[in-house]
Amino acid sequence: MKDKAQMIKRPFERGGAHEQIFRSPNFQGTGLGMRKPLNRRLCLVLLPLMALLGAGSASNATAACTYSISPASRMHGYGAATNSVNVTASSSVCAWTVANTNTWITITSGSAGVGNGTVHYTVAANPNPIARTGVVVIAQQLFTVQQQAVPCTYSISPTSRVHGYGAASNSVSVTTSSGCTWTVINTNAWITIMSATSGAGDSIVSYVVAANPTMNDRTGVVLLGGESFTVTQRGIPCTYSISPNDRTHGYGAASNFVSVTAPSECRWAVVNTNDWLILTSATDGTGDGIFTYAVAANPSASDRFGVVMVADQPFSVIQRAVPCSLSISPENRTHGYGATTGSVSVTTAIGCPWTVINTNDWITIASSTSASGSGTVSYMVDANPNPMDRTGVVMIADQLLTLKQRAVVCGYDITPTTRVHGFGETTGTVIVSTSGGCGWTVVNTNTWITILSSTEGMGFGSVGYKVTFNHSTNERSGVITIADQSLSLTQRGLTNTGFFFQSITPLSGGHVKLKFLGPPNSTCELQGSLDLINWGRIYSATNTAGAVEYIDTPPSSVNRRFYRALLR
Repeated sequence: MKDKAQMIKRPFERGGAHEQIFRSPNFQGTGLGMRKPLNRRLCLVLLPLMALLGAGSASNATAACTYSISPASRMHGYGAATNSVNVTASSSVCAWTVANTNTWITITSGSAGVGNGTVHYTVAANPNPIARTGVVVIAQQLFTVQQQAVPCTYSISPTSRVHGYGAASNSVSVTTSSGCTWTVINTNAWITIMSATSGAGDSIVSYVVAANPTMNDRTGVVLLGGESFTVTQRGIPCTYSISPNDRTHGYGAASNFVSVTAPSECRWAVVNTNDWLILTSATDGTGDGIFTYAVAANPSASDRFGVVMVADQPFSVIQRAVPCSLSISPENRTHGYGATTGSVSVTTAIGCPWTVINTNDWITIASSTSASGSGTVSYMVDANPNPMDRTGVVMIADQLLTLKQRAVVCGYDITPTTRVHGFGETTGTVIVSTSGGCGWTVVNTNTWITILSSTEGMGFGSVGYKVTFNHSTNERSGVITIADQSLSLTQRGLTNTGFFFQSITPLSGGHVKLKFLGPPNSTCELQGSLDLINWGRIYSATNTAGAVEYIDTPPSSVNRRFYRALLR
């Protein structure tokens, strides 16, 4: 180092500080100075760079060469980036080089030059949460690069976990940038952190949960790098048993009890939804206990079955039927939508009672709703105002009478029923009027008419359609069926004096079918060409109907043929 650079220390008057100047004995230009507050580490980097610069300057630079760079420094964010520095030399023959000892700064182009030039560089992403500074010597000038630190962000996986009531262990992953520190904050006595409670960068935090001694769930939150990790632990499960699990009673009224066995802290309840089974004791309890019940006499000719939930255990009760057999005739009937009446025969033994239960507001029982022995039940049904069938069930002597009534007949109207369109492509809408709930469909068999809306609906609605351009001079008509109503559409024929090909269609055997439109009673000439330059007449005709069709047979030696039509 002594043969390449000298260190001269002299007083620097400004501010009472000293200035240290590092200068190569071979360097013919202006000395480079650096004030003392400069970081010592930066000085250590600059010394070899300045020495290298001085060693090479004697052979390439002249005393007349001076240099400047722009900018002299630059601040970058923590991510990877690219940029450039402009070099200005006092002469176009002044040579310069770039000296870079920073591993995170890469010179991508312009590492040496003559005269003015540009140095391109890249900086790598800063993986550390500490800012960094580097100096590159460009044309004997110091270019300072500063890069911001990567911001620390944290994430954990998972963010929550559910454990059973027993003791358990597990872990949580902490993810962050290298060098980013984190801590674990745990205030839950039943959660123990088994690994380190602080760290830097990615890591794993292990923990243990103690067994839950209670029946209640519990939840704790542990902070990992400021992120919440929620731990839920289930309570001790309560177990129950009942005795007996089921019982069968005769058709008469009766009472009995059921025993419940459970841990002393476990509460239980009785849930009963059977109106013929009555609870005669408390409907809840704790630990071991009993509950009592009573069943009403079974008035029907069918067994009945009920379930009572006791401490979440099903207790099944079967009650036998009264020894009577009953039947009804008919068991179902279908009526029209209008108001009407009907009757049902009940057949049973003498003395067997029966009742009629009706919960349908459109069915009225016209006879007595209870009797014994054989008999007849009369009823009336109201007119059905709805466009939907309806069904009702009447209980007669514990038998089901199913009555079905047809829907009211739907009436439909559409507006308009006819419409006339011009020859151009256009759209239209038709309004459908009917009762709410009345369904309808759209049927269209016309290829030049397209339905734009749904082809089915219910109640009041609308139908959108589109008609295509009519290239023919002839008027055309079509019918669309909407809600069983006919919509007649008429489209005028082409009425302008346009003259054009309507279609050119290849046929089998090498033939070509051509159709062109023009003013009626005009003379049309069809011409052909192989090169779009020389044209020859193929066919001439008087267009009496507004359209001319012609089938051409090109020579077999012709690979392609162009056509044009002239109006004479």
